[in-house]
Amino acid sequence: MAGVNWSNEFDGKTAQEMWNLFSSKIGKTVSENVPERRQQSGGRPAWLNREIKAAINRKRRLWKKAKGGSGVEEYREADKKVKNMIRRAKRNFEKRDWPIRKGVATGPSMPM
Repeated sequence: MAGVNWSNEFDGKTAQEMWNLFSSKIGKTVSENVPERRQQSGGRPAWLNREIKAAINRKRRLWKKAKGGSGVEEYREADKKVKNMIRRAKRNFEKRDWPIRKGVATGPSMPM
């Protein structure tokens, strides 16, 4: 954009023509230089597996039961179990995924 001689570009044009020219140059520059955001596929985190999802569903069922007054201790145990499962899964996912995201592993066995 700095290399464009705007006075030559705008010479003899109306305000609307100048705006259209400027707008198209900005749009072209943005499309060439600004990366598009990639959408994540799926609606769940990558670390959330079937086992954790089942434990979460069990915990929710126990919560409904515990609100009624029975099964509070069972709910607490399920809550602790789910929290630990999630912590472990996130930690393992970050350990596995960290070198790729940070660009550390660039050898032939690790695609970038």
